[in-house]
This record gives sequence, C-alpha cells and structure tokens, in this order.
Amino acid sequence: MYVDRMARREAGLLGIIVAIVVGACGKTSHPRLLSCEQLFAPPSKGELLCDEHVMPSNDVRGEIHWRSYGLPEERGAYCDPYINAAQSCGFGWAIKPPVCDVTDNKGRRVELFFGNPTGFGGADYPKCARAPDPKHRTIVVVSEGPR
Repeated sequence: MYVDRMARREAGLLGIIVAIVVGACGKTSHPRLLSCEQLFAPPSKGELLCDEHVMPSNDVRGEIHWRSYGLPEERGAYCDPYINAAQSCGFGWAIKPPVCDVTDNKGRRVELFFGNPTGFGGADYPKCARAPDPKHRTIVVVSEGPR
C-alpha cells in the first residue's frame, strides 16, 4: 500500500512537471506530424506564390502542375516533419542541399528550398511572376506530373 501511494505521488509530480514544462514552452509553430496525403497538400501556413501548368521538356507525355508557397520559418523547421512522414508512408525522400525532397514515386513531389534568393541555393526553385517576399524563409514546391 505504501509503495502504491508513492508511485501515485511520483506520477502526480511527474504530471505537474510535464504541465509546467509544456506551459513554459508554449505552442510550437513547427508543423506537426503530417499524414501521407498532407505531404502533397498546400502547407497550412503557406502563402501561394505560383500556380503553373507546364509541359515537360523531355519526351514524357502529359502536363506538370506545380504550385509554390512561401513559409515564414527556416527550411529546417519544415524538412524534418516532411521526411518523417515520408518514411512512415513508405515514400521516397532525399536531403540534398539545398533541397529537401519527398516523392510518392507516382508523379507527386514536394520540395523545400531556402527562400533567400541570394542565400545558399535560394535561386534553385522554379519561379513565376510573383517573387517571394523577404518574410518567406522557405519555399515549398508541390508538383504533380506524368506517372
């Protein structure tokens, strides 16, 4: 009985400590774990920059539809959740600076780039008439093309 009371007391103290730590840290603005379908959906904090339909430059038939979104945080804040979700969904993924890349191997792809056009690799993402603002520290490109 004494052991049972001690265990409950320790569990109660642990709960209080966890609540204090969570309360002190506040809500994180980083994306939560993404589902398999959310990987290829518009990012929740994303601001639409481009929505384009293009024909591939090689012999592949069909059209590529791509959209880009500007996000407020550094690419690292978004890359890990995308890679973790890709791993749990069995999708292909790669981290090859400056790109963090996920594909379902069926024509859908999402790529995360550094948003600063003068920074490391910032000029590598597809462009359209609307350029990202300085507040866009990450550019996410979601595309769907021929399978």
